[in-house]
Amino acid sequence: MPNYIRMEVRGHAGDDVKVRESKGGKKYARFSICLNLKRGRKEETQWVQVLVFSEIPLTQAAHIKKGNAVLVIGMPFADSYKSPRTQQVIPTLNLFANELYVLNWHKRGDKPPPAEPDQPPPGDGDLPF
Repeated sequence: MPNYIRMEVRGHAGDDVKVRESKGGKKYARFSICLNLKRGRKEETQWVQVLVFSEIPLTQAAHIKKGNAVLVIGMPFADSYKSPRTQQVIPTLNLFANELYVLNWHKRGDKPPPAEPDQPPPGDGDLPF
């Protein structure tokens, strides 16, 4: 039986999505999700970095703007980086997205991407009535 970890993150996009291309020519998207967590009377902000490689979530991700409410499901992994300012090692929580849902498109006037390309109705355009 293969080992697998699945994580679900629901929050707001902390920035506009950046779609890039790897050295091998494969497109991917990267963005962050902000989570405001309450612990007693104290509220903390946590950040999750999201990487999207799969085709369908990548299409959706390309339209996400800062502030959109999102739900991302995927495989988590931990990483770290060294802060250039303080020289401290900062741990990060990252998520390889398998599923991606935008929960509100109307933030900042955004509209959802078309579900499928616009196509004329079948037939010659004449209605039978």
